Amino acid sequence: MIKILLIIIFIFVIGPIIKFLLEVIYKNTVREVDFKERYGNCWVMITGASGGQGRMLAIKMAQRGFNIIMIGSKRTYNTKKEIKKLYPNIKTKVIVKDFSESMNPTWWDNIEPLFTKYDIGILINNVGRRTASNPSHEQDDSMIRNSLITGTYPQIRLTNLALKEMVKRKKKSAVLFNTAQCIFPTFLLSQYIPTGEISVPYMGVYEATNAFGFYHANSLMKEYKDTDMLIIMPGAVITENTQYLKSIPFAVDVDAFTDNIIRLIGNVNGATCVHWYHDIASVLIGMAPFMKDIILKKVGLTLDENLNKN
Repeated sequence: MIKILLIIIFIFVIGPIIKFLLEVIYKNTVREVDFKERYGNCWVMITGASGGQGRMLAIKMAQRGFNIIMIGSKRTYNTKKEIKKLYPNIKTKVIVKDFSESMNPTWWDNIEPLFTKYDIGILINNVGRRTASNPSHEQDDSMIRNSLITGTYPQIRLTNLALKEMVKRKKKSAVLFNTAQCIFPTFLLSQYIPTGEISVPYMGVYEATNAFGFYHANSLMKEYKDTDMLIIMPGAVITENTQYLKSIPFAVDVDAFTDNIIRLIGNVNGATCVHWYHDIASVLIGMAPFMKDIILKKVGLTLDENLNKN
């Protein structure tokens, strides 16, 4: 009887703890892949590179010698100038677009040809439209449409266009989904209760687009097993645009966060937290799920207050 009890404890308690710790250690110590060796001398396409995480990812990929195609607002030209100053030999191309208009077929006229003209070996889905409203029923319909379209259709279409050519490449390809942050990994007893989902009050539309991104990305990952796919799990990230998130527990600086993303590309496939702060947050939420609603309410109110400042 004691032996059986010990086996049960190992399987359901000690085993998962060891697995979790090993995964966290691996993710935070693994060396980044040799990008040129793995993906070849290709181009990187990234959405939403005008600021925040997208800007940092574009700069860091340029640092590794990749030419960059950036799709976003006019402010993306600032990122282009920054890359040119830091890495003058890197080629950059900016396509100015309003993603909320991407359902219009003509919107894609100057984007679709890029996938046959350039060897795009890495696609970074990063764009989203964060919106909040307290109370939610007062959110303007135009803002709802903007957030809904921006956070869904571009990911589908760009990923489909990219994969159509990626499956023909001799080298590996990679797709990064920084647009799917709606579920925390579960741990120990939290595996048996629904604590993994993240639903931030006052941000229903934006959170719905994250959930869409998550399930779309996971479905593709199970189908395209020869393509590296990294799906980023939730966690507050402090950028030049979100300094107000410093008050949120376990918020991570954008530089450290994107460094970890770069290191995990090609080393980890599937849905994962990329910084140990967020891994710890997932454990605490799993062990004390009643804290989740308190923290998420604070996040929602903080974002509503700052996003809707005039």
